[in-house]
Amino acid sequence: MEGDLRIIRFTDSEKELLYSNAQQAISEFPVGEAKERMYNALSTFRMPYWDAAAVPPKDTSSFPAIVQQETVEIEVPSGDSTTTIHVSNPLYAYHFHPLPVDDFKSVPWILWNSTKRYPASMAVSAKSQNDLVAESLDSNRVNLMQQTYQMLGMQANYLDVSNSMVEMSTEGAIPNSLESVHDTLHNAIGRGGHMYDAAYSAFDPIFWLLHT
Repeated sequence: MEGDLRIIRFTDSEKELLYSNAQQAISEFPVGEAKERMYNALSTFRMPYWDAAAVPPKDTSSFPAIVQQETVEIEVPSGDSTTTIHVSNPLYAYHFHPLPVDDFKSVPWILWNSTKRYPASMAVSAKSQNDLVAESLDSNRVNLMQQTYQMLGMQANYLDVSNSMVEMSTEGAIPNSLESVHDTLHNAIGRGGHMYDAAYSAFDPIFWLLHT
């Protein structure tokens, strides 16, 4: 916490840990094209993030496809070569192991063994509706882009746009705040799921791509 502003910082040691973990994974590959390709990619590795105000690639959704896929294909070492396998996508959901019932205490949180986005119901068997999240974000994309541009391009004082408290109390026409846009994204993604509730939102992997 810093004043009224909520700030998440990644320390140098945390960034180095991500890099060293990637380096360790690559070192397990046999010498060859795949290993060289991965080391080349590592040289430009940065913290991954999701810019919700960016124009998505042509014919794609504002909600990245990578966070909507239940499984992903990855390349792994296999003897003197490599092979591809399908694994659960860590960006799709977080699976509790075990579910901390004593911390969650109430329905529906104590029913769900994994994080949900726009859940179809509050039942144990509820599924995330990522397609509806994508539809909601796509329909509001232009508006979110315009709000973000107006704040970053037309306001000279950071405090005027950084949080909704200043937005509400400052005289003059502050069209919105970064905090408000941020809240809109939480609501659109969560819709009754984990991103919708501040107490549980950080369990959803999309939280970290958004806040980075």
